[in-house]
Amino acid sequence: MKVLLRRIARQGGGVEFKAYRRPDGAFVLVPDCLVASRDAQGRHGPLTLVARFDVDCPLDDPVWHRVLADIDRQSYAVVRRDTGEQLIRLATGHAIV
Repeated sequence: MKVLLRRIARQGGGVEFKAYRRPDGAFVLVPDCLVASRDAQGRHGPLTLVARFDVDCPLDDPVWHRVLADIDRQSYAVVRRDTGEQLIRLATGHAIV
């Protein structure tokens, strides 16, 4: 997974994500080609799909280093509510309510 995401990012394309909201407002990010795993549902659920978005991944950004590392390790990444809302707003042009 990590190699694929990095190759897409290097080629100038984006990576499509699904954003699921946790009960506490944080987000679980999953590559669009996957579904939230049982592990993600069990640890962070119930999860509600709130957005699909495309992100150009700047590989030098520390947030994306962590997101990609988490996805490589467990097929999803958890980001704080404010970080998730900012990523979604930047990618889609509108806020998630």
